[in-house]
Order: sequence, then structure tokens, then C-alpha cells
Amino acid sequence: MSNRSRADLIALARFGLSASGYVFLAGVLAWGFATGSFTIPGGDVLVYDRVGDDLRAGLDVYVRQVDPVTTFFYAPPWAVAFAAVSWLPTQTWGLAIVAIETAALRYLAGSWLRFGWFCLWPFVAWELPSGNINLLMAAAVVAAVRGEPRAAVVMALAKISPALAIRRQDWRKALTVLAIAGALTLPWLWLWPAYVGHLVAAMSGPLPGPQVPISFPVRLAMAAALLIVRRPWAVALAAVIATPALYFGSLVLLVAPAALLVGPRRRAPVEA
Repeated sequence: MSNRSRADLIALARFGLSASGYVFLAGVLAWGFATGSFTIPGGDVLVYDRVGDDLRAGLDVYVRQVDPVTTFFYAPPWAVAFAAVSWLPTQTWGLAIVAIETAALRYLAGSWLRFGWFCLWPFVAWELPSGNINLLMAAAVVAAVRGEPRAAVVMALAKISPALAIRRQDWRKALTVLAIAGALTLPWLWLWPAYVGHLVAAMSGPLPGPQVPISFPVRLAMAAALLIVRRPWAVALAAVIATPALYFGSLVLLVAPAALLVGPRRRAPVEA
């Protein structure tokens, strides 16, 4: 077989794999919306909307809800951001987050061809209509590994572990974003002690929802070992498994190390 024929077969196989991903994604979404398993807005959007409305009303957003899954755990800058937009219809919120998450996955994939490959990971189809921001976190982690830490700072204020992906030489840029985020909360400084107390209280018991059955201390040790490896994919994987609440749905975050293995070659060296 000639090199040309071999290259054509490889290209055809890649296209077929991508097409399969798109078909799989469309099929799961069609099933989910038809059965009522998926809705827009997703459940997380309703949490963000409630938090924004509560903050504008002067209520404490860091309280354990009757349904513990809807309890809010992001840092105060996120609460302030949600308060700025929660007056919008939740349907608008839901569609906007789907669009942002789709853009994040496109960034991770690096092309619409590889986008289809990533859609074969079943958690992607569950993530997109959920209203969660896991794909945005994955994109922020990959960007940080490649040398752009700003988005990782914002996502670390939500889920903490993206900070692990920020390289030492990039922390000056990161601290600038952190300072801006903190300044946004100046009129609501009381949120910070409430937030810290909320996290401390949460650590005293099991977190709500079905989670990957590996304890947080064990996952932290695994993440530390991966950081020693210092390879881009290993740093991204460390940021994934060190997520404090690693729900089964959070496994969609594994697209981050995958993107650094199969995505476009824009890798920056990882330094201690």
C-alpha cells in the first residue's frame, strides 16, 4: 500500500470516528429531551439564578438548602456575577451556557473534526444541557497548562483545583485577575466569611450527590504525584481529580488531559 493510500485510509477513519461522535451526541440529546431527562434550563442554571436573586434581595446565599444538591459552593465573585444577570429569563441562561460550553469543547478539540471524537465520551452529551460549567473548567485548565492562566483563576474561584494547572511563571497575570475578582465583591465583603464557614461546615460531612468513590485525601495524593510528572496531560489530570466534589458527571473533565494528548500542538512546557 502506498503512502498516499495509507494517508487516505487514516483520514477516512478519522472522519468516520468524528461522524460517529456527532451521531452519538445527537442521539443521546434526542433521547434525553424526548424522555424529559434533559431540559433547558438545566438544574444548575436554576441554582445560579436563585443565588443571584437572593444576593440582590440581601439574603445569605451560603446556606444549606432543603435539597442539598442545590446548595451553592462557588466563591463570592461568582455570586456577584450571577446577581448581575439573574434578572434574565432562565431559558436565556440555559441556552447561553450551552453555547459557551460548546465553544469550550471546540477550543479543547482544536477542530470540528476532533470535536466529534470528544463527543464519543458519553459524559459530554449529559454535560451540555445540564447547565453546569465543567467543559468551561476543562478549557481553562488546558489554557493554563499552555501558558494562559486567567480563565483558570476564574474557574478556581468556582471549583478550586484549576489553580493547580497554573504555571509558576504565570502567577503574576493570575494574581491580577484574582485582584479584580476580589474588587467586585467589595460591596458584599460579608460574603467571604460566610463562604469560608460554608466550606468548613461542608467538610465535616459527606457532600451531596453521587460521587466517584475515591476519597478526597486519596485523590489529592494522586494529584500531587501527577504534578511531579510535570507533563501537560498529567497536570491537567491532577486538576481534574483534585476537584473537591468529583461527581460522576464531573468525569467529563477528562476531556482536558485528552485534549493535551490528541488536540492541536500548542503545548507550553510545564515548569515547577
